[in-house]
Amino acid sequence: MTLLSSGPGGLLQCLWRELGQWSPGSWTLTLVTVVAGQAVGLQRLFAVQFLVRREVANGSWLTADSRGKGIGTEMRAAVLQLSFAGLGATYARSDAQEGNAASIAVSRKLGYAGQLNPEVSPPRLPTAHRRRAPAP
Repeated sequence: MTLLSSGPGGLLQCLWRELGQWSPGSWTLTLVTVVAGQAVGLQRLFAVQFLVRREVANGSWLTADSRGKGIGTEMRAAVLQLSFAGLGATYARSDAQEGNAASIAVSRKLGYAGQLNPEVSPPRLPTAHRRRAPAP
């Protein structure tokens, strides 16, 4: 599977839609992860009512052959740095499919505290992780 497996049009439409809906309080930032000249993943940073809540959420995807090499940890650490130091977020949230041990391990490594996300019902069963901004 590649980043454009659903076709370049689908990804581009999604990105243009996100840009068209951008506002200071509610937005989605999609970043591409490139290793050795190859796009190997996406990292997305989301905010809803950011000016009031100061909370962001993030999600990511990596190509199968890029997993298990620390790339996902670096991707998430980068958006946390941007969120807390750059944007002034107070909380960051990341969701993972129940049973996705690698994603949950990255969350624990980066200081997230786990809790069940009641907003999404089966069969998806995500686990939500929340992290508070580090003390100054």
